Amino acid sequence: MRRQGVRFGSFERLRATPVYSRDWWFCRVEGVKLQGAAPRWYDLDTYRTLVEARVRKLAPKRIDADWVRGNLPVALGLNPSFDKSLTPIDLEVIAMGLDIDVEVAYPFLLRERGSRVVCGFSPDGPTSEIRDNIIVALGARLLWSAEGGFL
Repeated sequence: MRRQGVRFGSFERLRATPVYSRDWWFCRVEGVKLQGAAPRWYDLDTYRTLVEARVRKLAPKRIDADWVRGNLPVALGLNPSFDKSLTPIDLEVIAMGLDIDVEVAYPFLLRERGSRVVCGFSPDGPTSEIRDNIIVALGARLLWSAEGGFL
């Protein structure tokens, strides 16, 4: 049996069934508390070319709030008719992966800021490599959902 842990924050409970994308399982949760001071925010659109390279499909010219909102229900298994948090986008999410023999969950925030969609992580971590991998995997999940494909 593998050990489990949550790094750089905490969450209270799962709100959906996890979905898979490129080495990561994503799941909507509630009660996220990030470790440290205010979150550090990363614009999903700045990862667009990395997402395209990972999926080998073209993303829209701009990954903006309207595009993300339209693909979130399928990408994260949400019910758009009951989910008022999609307007504006205001979700608490975990990315779950494997670190050697430990299953690790990294909580983060997904927010709409104007026309942009940003991911908020603890200022204490994860490392930039892990954080960037999570953001690119989330973008890949959104892009595949938009294309009606599967990962």
